[in-house]
Amino acid sequence: MKQYKRVLLQGFEKRKFELTELQDGNSLPWWLEEKWILNRYKSYSLPDKIYVNFLTDKQWENGTKIVDEILVSELEMKNYSDSSTKIARLDMRKGIFSEKLEQFWTDFDD
Repeated sequence: MKQYKRVLLQGFEKRKFELTELQDGNSLPWWLEEKWILNRYKSYSLPDKIYVNFLTDKQWENGTKIVDEILVSELEMKNYSDSSTKIARLDMRKGIFSEKLEQFWTDFDD
């Protein structure tokens, strides 16, 4: 698991979520590099189950999928543009990851 994914998973674990399912590989649509399904130990204001979607670059055609953004949602995404149940979003393009991650957790926790 890549370092940024470990850091992200640790953040979810601090918020009382556990990774219950990890999907990757050819079984996913072209626009997903990986998908996590997490369940909350104790439900507060957020849903009991959330989906962490690792979206690929829209220009991806073949080879290694590169994560362009991470979108956390209440329901499974139907397509690349489906952000109807978005909880938080993390842009993985240019910028300082630690600063973006801090903003991501602020958005997620609100």
